[in-house]
Amino acid sequence: MHLQRSFQQHLLRYALTAAIFLLAMLLGATPLGTIAGGTFYPLFSIMLLYYLAVFQASLVPSWLVFLLGLIQDVVLGIPTGMSSLLLLLFRLLIVWQRRFVAGQHFVVLWIGFALASAVFFFVLWAALSLYHYDARPALGFVLQWLAAATLYPLVHSLMQYAIAKLRILQPEK
Repeated sequence: MHLQRSFQQHLLRYALTAAIFLLAMLLGATPLGTIAGGTFYPLFSIMLLYYLAVFQASLVPSWLVFLLGLIQDVVLGIPTGMSSLLLLLFRLLIVWQRRFVAGQHFVVLWIGFALASAVFFFVLWAALSLYHYDARPALGFVLQWLAAATLYPLVHSLMQYAIAKLRILQPEK
């Protein structure tokens, strides 16, 4: 009985995390503008992934990140599998980095996000440029990075509030 209840709780935690990610992806699919021939998006998914991988890595296992990346590819219209690969690499970077930023002042977390997301957007730009056999306009990716770095405090605050209110997302004891 206890094992079944524990399984149900894990399933509910993953489903709720996936639902929050899907909402973030839909919000992130809303273009912020068009600059130098390229449309840029805020990519709330990487902000959410950063927060959860630092504070509650158990909520974002690799298999879930992979599936969500496939969905993000469809939503954003980029080559299938690219987001999965990049999000998994981003998660790996964050999990490695988390020992340096967890428990630190918010500014350190924010700088950590800014640096990690800069790497993410550079790799995304390089991957899309290679895929299209043409250097994509870098300005759009720089603006996406600036938008993500600027909006991260909002996502951070919303996630702190959500985890405080939704007991199912709180760390297991």
